[in-house]
Amino acid sequence: MTNTPRPWYRSPALWFFLPGLVFLVWGWVFSMQRVVNLDFEAGGYSVRVQNDRSAIGAGWQETRVPLPSSFRSKGFHLKVIPRPSWASTGWFPLPSYAVNRLWSLHFHNLVIPYWLLLLVYAGLWQLPWLARYHRQRRIERSLAMAPADP
Repeated sequence: MTNTPRPWYRSPALWFFLPGLVFLVWGWVFSMQRVVNLDFEAGGYSVRVQNDRSAIGAGWQETRVPLPSSFRSKGFHLKVIPRPSWASTGWFPLPSYAVNRLWSLHFHNLVIPYWLLLLVYAGLWQLPWLARYHRQRRIERSLAMAPADP
C-alpha cells in the first residue's frame, strides 16, 4: 500500500482558508466604496470600529463623566455611508496607532490596513501545512532509524 499525498485542492486547510480570504478581499473593496462605523460603549469606554480607506480601524476613549441614561447610547449603532468623492484612494495605507491627550481624556486610534491583514492571515494559514510537513518528516526519520526486523 502506497501513501500517496492528497491533491492540494482536497486539503481541508485550503477550504478553511478560502472563506476568510474572500471575506477580507470583499471588505477591502467595500472599504473603498463605503464608510462603515459601528459605535458602542464597553467597560466605561466609548468605542468606534470603522471600515474605511482600505483599512479597519478602532478608536476608543474613556468616558470620564457618566452621561445620564437618556443621553447614553443603548446597544450598537451601525452607520453605512458612501465615501466622499474627495477621499483618498490609496489601496496600501500604512498601519498606525495614535493617542491624543486632551486634558484628562485620552483618545486612542488603531488602524490596520487590509494588505497587512491578508499577509497575517496567509501566514497563519501556512501553520497547518508546516505542521503536517514536519510531522511527516519526523515519522520518516524515525522509520529510517528503526532497526530492521529479522
